[in-house]
Amino acid sequence: MAAATVAIDVKVRDLSGAYVTGTVRGRRCSCTHSAQEAAKRLGEKIFGEGFLRVEELARLEAGASMWRIHGEEVA
Repeated sequence: MAAATVAIDVKVRDLSGAYVTGTVRGRRCSCTHSAQEAAKRLGEKIFGEGFLRVEELARLEAGASMWRIHGEEVA
């Protein structure tokens, strides 16, 4: 089976010292270290070993940013 590369966009917000992702496919993550780490952990939850990387797309209003999660899904 071929793996399809997928990109998912998610908003990460800083809520009282914890970076919290939006809900994607019924899952969300939080991290006190960084928004990037929260997005990465969400990618690992969604794609498992198929997780590839995250990239920051934009800084939004105070305490929020948009991230793109890249991963592979078995087609």
